[in-house]
Amino acid sequence: RNFIISVFLGLHRLIKIFSAFAFGNIVILVGTWIFKLYYRNLPNWDAGGYIKYLLIQFDISRENTIATWYSAILLLLIGFFSLLCFVADKDYINSKRDRILNYGWLLTATIFFALSYDEIGSLHERISILSPLKLFQNTPPTVQGFFIITLIFAVLFMTVFGWYRVRRIGRAIVFLTIGILMLLSIPVQEHHEMSLRHVSINPDSWHRPIFLILFE
Repeated sequence: RNFIISVFLGLHRLIKIFSAFAFGNIVILVGTWIFKLYYRNLPNWDAGGYIKYLLIQFDISRENTIATWYSAILLLLIGFFSLLCFVADKDYINSKRDRILNYGWLLTATIFFALSYDEIGSLHERISILSPLKLFQNTPPTVQGFFIITLIFAVLFMTVFGWYRVRRIGRAIVFLTIGILMLLSIPVQEHHEMSLRHVSINPDSWHRPIFLILFE
């Protein structure tokens, strides 16, 4: 009746896994950079050769490309491993408080599943077409405000829950802190990007700086 999960990763195997993901991330970033340089030197899309259909697959700022699917799969894996943590912790937790707090893994999984779906379908860009939110497109609270509030909630939750679960593991705390700071930087990046667009000479022909795309 008990569901037992046994996972063993030696240091050598762990290094291989992280190296594979690091290599994949570098390929996607370099691919995005190459495509942006190539595309922005074209007068229009039709002027490009067949190579554009290959290069665009590595553009992480586009929808339904290899790059966005790769990013979505990474987020999906985090959600999946959060579920595994929930099941694994459930077997040896005794106190009632810890059993309740253990459900935080389910909420963590839900957050990353939602981020994965958003990465594929750009939910945060499309959600304003839903009729209940159309009423607030031009009046507070805005759709952007809704996502900022959601982001703040996610950050606060992961900060408190993450600290409670991994506070005794130094390396985990370091990665947790880096991840939270990156999440908090999202609205700052968006605001900076819009500010650059508004002050540009011709906002309609303005392009996002490549370094901002890669950082985001």
